[in-house]
Amino acid sequence: VDANSISTPTGFGSDLTLKSSFESTASMPAVSLTEVSSDFNDIPRSVSNPLMGAIESASVSNTVSVYNGSTLLASYINLKFAFDAINAGTHTGTITVKLTANETLPNSAVLNESGVGAANFSNVTIYPTVDGIKITGNMTTPLIYLNGADNVTIDGRVNGQGNTKSLE
Repeated sequence: VDANSISTPTGFGSDLTLKSSFESTASMPAVSLTEVSSDFNDIPRSVSNPLMGAIESASVSNTVSVYNGSTLLASYINLKFAFDAINAGTHTGTITVKLTANETLPNSAVLNESGVGAANFSNVTIYPTVDGIKITGNMTTPLIYLNGADNVTIDGRVNGQGNTKSLE
C-alpha cells in the first residue's frame, strides 16, 4: 500500500455479491464522460462536478431489504437492484421486500415472471417499514414494471398492517 492507497476489507456479503454501501474517501475531480452516466451503484454521475472512481456518491445507504420469512437475505441500495437479484435467482421462494427509506430510481425496477431465466419465486410482497416512503425517478419508463410477474403484492401499509396507506 502506497501513500495514495488505503487497505480496507472487501465489501462482499455472505452470498458473495459485492455490497457497495461503503464510504469513499476519494475527492479528486474527474472529467465527465457521456458514456459513463452512472456509477457502480447505478447512481447518476454529476455532469458539472463528477468524482473520479467507480463510486460517485460519498456515501450510499441501503433502502431495500429482502427477506424469506424472518430471515434477512440481503439489502440493496434500491428496488431495481433487489429485483435484479430476484431475476438472477439469488432469492427464491416466498420473498418479502421491505422498503426502509425514500429512494430515487435511476432506471425502472423490472421484476420478471417466475420461471423466466433464473427467476424462481412463489410470491413477492413489497411494503414500507416506515411512514411516508416515496419511490421516485426521472424517466419516461415505468418506475416499477412487473414483466409478466404474477403473485406480486405491493402493499402500501407500514409493515403490511393497519388501514393507512403510507407508500407514495
